Amino acid sequence: MKAKLLAILKRMHAGETNDQLSMCYNVVRLADTTSDKVYFKLLLTTYFKTWISFSGSETYPVPMTDELQVHAMSQGWQNAGLQYWHSEKQGKLWKGEQRLLRIDLLEHIIRELEHESD
Repeated sequence: MKAKLLAILKRMHAGETNDQLSMCYNVVRLADTTSDKVYFKLLLTTYFKTWISFSGSETYPVPMTDELQVHAMSQGWQNAGLQYWHSEKQGKLWKGEQRLLRIDLLEHIIRELEHESD
């Protein structure tokens, strides 16, 4: 099963990513079966937690960036979900700093899976 996830993540890294979708939904989109989709989403959260930039949220692992972060912190919001929804609405999930963080997370999970298969 992990080999299937690794293959999907490599496809995404090679460019087979829908820029309007999060990493999880891209994985789900490329998975073959419903059971794979459920398993992969659960498995991804394990790797999110070991990523150096992990936001602290399993649902929204990519941390806040840009000017929204300054505003959010000033309001006492520490919610990566807010950044996700803002980025999605603006069409920025895979653009700018958010793109770089998502690629870094993708590469982190690929490295972890490859290391486990050695």
